[in-house]
Amino acid sequence: MSLQLRRVLAVAIVVVLGASSALAQKGSAKKTADEKRYDVEFVFDGTSYLGTMTLNIAKGKVSGRMAIDRPTGVTGEVAGTLQKGTLALDYAYQMAGENPCAGRVTVDAKMTPDAASATGTAHAEGCGDPADGSFTLKKTKTK
Repeated sequence: MSLQLRRVLAVAIVVVLGASSALAQKGSAKKTADEKRYDVEFVFDGTSYLGTMTLNIAKGKVSGRMAIDRPTGVTGEVAGTLQKGTLALDYAYQMAGENPCAGRVTVDAKMTPDAASATGTAHAEGCGDPADGSFTLKKTKTK
């Protein structure tokens, strides 16, 4: 077998092993994640921002995704903690639209013991003047 063919085979094996490992990790992450889907509402300066949050809550750590679709698109990778019923989030967001921008939102809310809902305050910076408002989270009803 030529040296060049051996190199091609070695590279192919590394690529296949890497892809298999990545797929195994992705699959195992899905199996262990306890994702919950919520309807979310932020209210800043009289404007409601409505959408969804998908949260993973494990050992006091919170992660997930936010997707606001009304009145404009806003997305973010949610990060924070849930300790003794207090939901504390602090994460970056990106706003679409005519004047796209990015910023940061923080949330301080009380979550029900069954993790079905939370209410509290929110603070947003980065897209215009800083704004204080309210935060409401309700577990999405399955159909």
